[in-house]
Amino acid sequence: MNDLANHTSRITRIFPNMWQRPDYHSLNPLRGYNRQLLYEGLHQMKMDTLPGKIYSYSNMAVALLGTILEDTYKQDYFTILSNTILMPLQMKDTRIDIASLSAGRIAWPHNELRQVVPLWDISKLPAMGALRSSTADMVKFINANNHEISPAIALSHSVTFGTEKEGMGLNWFIHSSPQGYKILEHSGGTGGSRSSLECFPRLNAGFVILTNSLANRNNLEKELAAIVASQPI
Repeated sequence: MNDLANHTSRITRIFPNMWQRPDYHSLNPLRGYNRQLLYEGLHQMKMDTLPGKIYSYSNMAVALLGTILEDTYKQDYFTILSNTILMPLQMKDTRIDIASLSAGRIAWPHNELRQVVPLWDISKLPAMGALRSSTADMVKFINANNHEISPAIALSHSVTFGTEKEGMGLNWFIHSSPQGYKILEHSGGTGGSRSSLECFPRLNAGFVILTNSLANRNNLEKELAAIVASQPI
């Protein structure tokens, strides 16, 4: 399980059967991609080395981890998240299905030409990135991690690969600022959307970036991290 959560499983990032399907669409590439296809892709994949040796980010490893959680709890992924994270933290604006929301509450994704593109449908394997949220909910999540309000959250911050200066927890990237502050970070994106989140537990601070474009937010991440880390305790 550690190898799946810290991206050292050696499972490839994406399986070829994702884009080799007759119903594949580049603007919504994961629509219809389900457990059966995931397991078929896993069966066809060849390992290049033993797990736990080399870091390499894998969307499919996270998808597999989600199916294991569903089988273990005998509940769907969103129900597990709702019971263990969303409801305890009162994150009422974090969900997978946003069909009931008014159009004005949705930040529709845009391509490089600033044209609206479809929201990706990852509902069959939601652990891969199906959650949609708001900045207010993400601030609640940052606070919960900064204060490690539960043993499970604290466990997720433990280094499972690499070091405290540059390593992995349980689906957390762990870094150290020039001032020596621990940083918990994750970022990602789907078609036309990008997100970044960083926690600074010792400073009880953090930030989240949510954008409905393909804007390169790397420089903004670095600038915000430098500002936060420069603050006195």
